[in-house]
Amino acid sequence: MGVEKAIRGVELLLAVAPSYLSALLLVKSGLYMKFKSLILPILGLLGLPLEAYLDLMPLAAAVLLSLLIWRRGSESAYAKLFSLNLLMFFPAILDYSHFNWVMLMLPYTPRAEMPLLTFITGLLLQLSYLTIRSTLLIRYTRDELLGRGAEPEDVDAISRGQMAYLTLTLTASTLMLAAIYLALPHLEALLRAETSGIPYTHITIGFSATLLIAIATLLFLKGWKR
Repeated sequence: MGVEKAIRGVELLLAVAPSYLSALLLVKSGLYMKFKSLILPILGLLGLPLEAYLDLMPLAAAVLLSLLIWRRGSESAYAKLFSLNLLMFFPAILDYSHFNWVMLMLPYTPRAEMPLLTFITGLLLQLSYLTIRSTLLIRYTRDELLGRGAEPEDVDAISRGQMAYLTLTLTASTLMLAAIYLALPHLEALLRAETSGIPYTHITIGFSATLLIAIATLLFLKGWKR
């Protein structure tokens, strides 16, 4: 059906694009460069001339894996892909962190060179996870309605309405976050002047931990209600 193909097309885009961008930021991160400088001499001793292809391997692997997971199309598979993308995205976040605990164990030079792409990738990771969870629910609803004997045209109309509402919600969220991102440089200077002496690192860590706990609790409760 056309509607179901469109839903699967959205899932394909949101599976491949975040994976590719996360892998791209990984190979551009300072932590990756540190590991690369350690691995290349070993590869040279083993007689493996892979220097020209080393950066391409994470990109190719990420795209291939995202395609395989999209083909499977299950919630558990998408959850694993999201976790993998976060893991690849993590070194890029460390390059912008003022509390880089990894450098305490493995000193390296951070490469905070692409803040806009990092923001877009982080936003896309969140939107892709929320969108795919919603499209999975839409596909489940379609299968249930069709299994009960509903008319395909009516099911398509319901699915289109659900996708339209999802698109509107995600668009509004994206615009709001983009506005916050653009306003942050101006707000930072103002807040720094008004709140000098406040331990930003501790506040950031505390806020992030609270936010993660809140999100995890909401996802748990949502899954428990089902």
